[in-house]
Amino acid sequence: MVLDVDVVVFDQGNTLLLDPFPEVLKRQKEEFAKILEKYQGFKKFTEEEIKDAWTRVNNAVNYPFCGHFTQEPRLISETLKRLGIVITDSLIASFLDIYREGLRKVIEEGPRTQEVRNVLYELKYIRKRLGVFSNDRQDGLEMVLNFMNIKDMFEYVKTSEELEIEKPDARVFGHIASHFSDVPRERICYVGDVSSVDIDPAKRAGMKAVLYQVDTPAYRDVIWRDLRPGQTKPDATIKEFSELLDVII
Repeated sequence: MVLDVDVVVFDQGNTLLLDPFPEVLKRQKEEFAKILEKYQGFKKFTEEEIKDAWTRVNNAVNYPFCGHFTQEPRLISETLKRLGIVITDSLIASFLDIYREGLRKVIEEGPRTQEVRNVLYELKYIRKRLGVFSNDRQDGLEMVLNFMNIKDMFEYVKTSEELEIEKPDARVFGHIASHFSDVPRERICYVGDVSSVDIDPAKRAGMKAVLYQVDTPAYRDVIWRDLRPGQTKPDATIKEFSELLDVII
């Protein structure tokens, strides 16, 4: 199905950016082990022990506005606690710095980043107005968009932290509609990966909706992610981000 719309608003996590967490841990594992050896010299941790503990925390712990992709002190603190490590602010800060440097490299060097840029360029070329709303921290979303070098493509950039409400709250989609108030709701399309969080509320708000199907171990293994089928049918479904150009006209 093709959709003739004027505005395309994206989810961020697992839509604009696929979950980078496993790749970042893999890339930075030696650095994490080194920093623990520096702080906890009397006990050495293997790279696998660190990866396993952090992955378990990331997959199980969730709370409002939590930034799993960019990570944050609470998640790192829970990881260190699981490892039985004495937690200090400086250790948490070091872990966060190492993680986010790895995140930057994974995003900048990942081939999918260029795919996303190309799609957004094409949508702008055919005069689509673009936005992004994410259940996330504001600084986390801006970090990802800057690492991807796509922030300037969006006229609307908002997060649940800024609005103090999360999808699927109908007020989120009301806020999107208010920003694009000169555009009928049926000419606004929301693109996201979770039926209950992205597709259902967008459709209830009178918008078009495209489901981006993600099927990776990193996606399926997250306990807090709602993978239940939606109550409404999306207007279109894509499995590759570039397929969006076959849908939006």
